[in-house]
Amino acid sequence: MRKSCTKWRADNPDKLRRMALRDEYKDVPWTGRQIAAVLGVTPDTLYRWYKKYPDLKAAAEEIREPADDAVVNALYKNCVGYTVEEVKETLDAQGNLLRKEVIKKPVTPMPNAQTLWLRNRRPEEWNNDKQQIELSGSLKTTDIPDDELINRAEAVIARRAKRAECDTQN
Repeated sequence: MRKSCTKWRADNPDKLRRMALRDEYKDVPWTGRQIAAVLGVTPDTLYRWYKKYPDLKAAAEEIREPADDAVVNALYKNCVGYTVEEVKETLDAQGNLLRKEVIKKPVTPMPNAQTLWLRNRRPEEWNNDKQQIELSGSLKTTDIPDDELINRAEAVIARRAKRAECDTQN
């Protein structure tokens, strides 16, 4: 008797690795939904399998690494800047190549990429979202008894209720 298809898929993390090597899946960044679709299950089922089958979770993390590495490399290039080579060809009227020129154009570093990189790599130095504010001086309060405060609050509430009643009548 044949094993359950679901059980077979979950027990076979090598299937996921083999799928990732196929040409049509080579450039897939492999989100959880994409992995679930390749395995033919829902994302909820996939996440249950991750808990039940650690090898499957390890395989999923393994096939995600190339996409993560590509993003890290692209972020690094955006942080430090890089050079792009453009080929400029000059043709005559018949379409023959007269001159081929390679032009190197620098791409300047992106401050936002640098900030992102530093905030994640050195948060203690660069994550300065929190501000320390010191207050000095004294705070003056009036000594109004609680009963008086309650009376004032009730008077304000009564005035607002009366205004709201007048507004609805007009």
